[in-house]
Amino acid sequence: MPDPAQGAVLIGSGPSLNRIDPRRLAGYDTIAFNRSWVAWPNWGFAPAYHACLDPASMAIIGPDLAPVVARHRDTRFFFHGSAAGFGIEASDRVSLCDLVPGSSFGTSLSALTDYGNVGSISMQVLYLLGYRKVLMVGVDGDYLPETDVSRDHNHFRPDYATGRVPLTPELRVRYTAGWPAVAAECERLALQVRNASPGTVLTCFETADLTEGLAWIARNPVSAVNT
Repeated sequence: MPDPAQGAVLIGSGPSLNRIDPRRLAGYDTIAFNRSWVAWPNWGFAPAYHACLDPASMAIIGPDLAPVVARHRDTRFFFHGSAAGFGIEASDRVSLCDLVPGSSFGTSLSALTDYGNVGSISMQVLYLLGYRKVLMVGVDGDYLPETDVSRDHNHFRPDYATGRVPLTPELRVRYTAGWPAVAAECERLALQVRNASPGTVLTCFETADLTEGLAWIARNPVSAVNT
């Protein structure tokens, strides 16, 4: 069973994920995103949580979600409300969430503040679930511009983001601009965060290597807040 008192690992989709061994994350509470399920067999585990909270991403992968939900009975899913259009219904394992503007974390899983990318939005999901320590991996915070999608330099494997549009300067700003606001909220709410993504360019979180980061979330558990 998930244990918020122990801390969680937020698994991003950046290429730095290829510089660690994700199999080391088995046994920890983890959250992963979008089409990450293509990698779960290689990781050797399915995450405790999965999120697809961007309507544009939902439009691409929505038709594939129902069998993923059915197959992974021990994973809890957080989907943008548009998932309902693909036959996904809310249940004890599926939360349908709307995105709202703002700078503060939402107070309910049904209305989450939109910080521009699924990882940053999901930091508040972990907070609302009661976690007070989060270790990030595969969260590079850097994106290379693209004119086409024939080669994917911005994700850890080419089939993760199949169907996406090229990364424009505008999209790059959207994906990166929210992280400082998330970091400020984490500090305000006493949500401790460290980034163990090799080569990350994010400067708003303390960095750590994977070994010390995993030891950090596993020791000195803090009291969880039940929501």
